Amino acid sequence: MGKSSKPIQNTQNTTQTNAPPEWAKGIFEHAAQDAMTFYNQGSGKAVYDGQRVAGLSDQTKNAINGLSNNTHNYDNNYLNGLATGL
Repeated sequence: MGKSSKPIQNTQNTTQTNAPPEWAKGIFEHAAQDAMTFYNQGSGKAVYDGQRVAGLSDQTKNAINGLSNNTHNYDNNYLNGLATGL
């Protein structure tokens, strides 16, 4: 019979770091200092505090109500539950 050969094992090590590259460290430090200065001076306090999601149009509300009303025409508890949210 022939000779058996052992499989060759290759080991590879990888090191990953989350630190920025050396050339960018000063940029990040300066940006962080500027951000803290703005924060400490109260910048950003007068932000928009109104509604951020648009309301539904009358047409959309009517369509939803129409679908809800139509489900009551069928004697189906599942559909009625979906339409009423119960």
